[in-house]
Amino acid sequence: MMRMIVILVLFGSITVFSKKSKKVDDGTNEEGLDFLQKNARRPGVITTASGMQYRVLRPGRSNDAKPTLKNRVRIHIRGRRIDGEEFFESYSGRQPQMHFVKSVYPGMKEALLMMRPGEKWEVFLPSELAFGAKGFGSIRDKIKVPPNSAVIFQIELIDVFNFPGDEELWSQEKTEL
Repeated sequence: MMRMIVILVLFGSITVFSKKSKKVDDGTNEEGLDFLQKNARRPGVITTASGMQYRVLRPGRSNDAKPTLKNRVRIHIRGRRIDGEEFFESYSGRQPQMHFVKSVYPGMKEALLMMRPGEKWEVFLPSELAFGAKGFGSIRDKIKVPPNSAVIFQIELIDVFNFPGDEELWSQEKTEL
């Protein structure tokens, strides 16, 4: 079945519209909304007030503190589209990622603030908590996540850090990656 895709380049930004991926009011396309509605009924899946869904794959160390917005975290991450295509992962030969909690996408930030070190979660995000209308990727590198798409992340919180001098860096850090 042939899909009609129209790409508009306006003022330096790229918007991709697909006949199968109609944008709806909350920003997440129809396929994403349908996926999230069905996923919410799966055993073990918890939905938060923001619309983030998660399920705990491995519990963490209950004595360790959860991160705060002022912490850095070391995480392994795997990102997939809802069709299962992987668009990012840090496991194969790469070092874990280091991020300020406040600098990651809203849905990942919400999940990290709820996790304890050692935990591994599968997180299901509506578009507005992930890449939104921008999507992820570029035409040159291939659009890896189309605009307004729900995504799935597997997040493993390895450690939480508060390095000397982070207070100063924290106040200067950008709010989004």
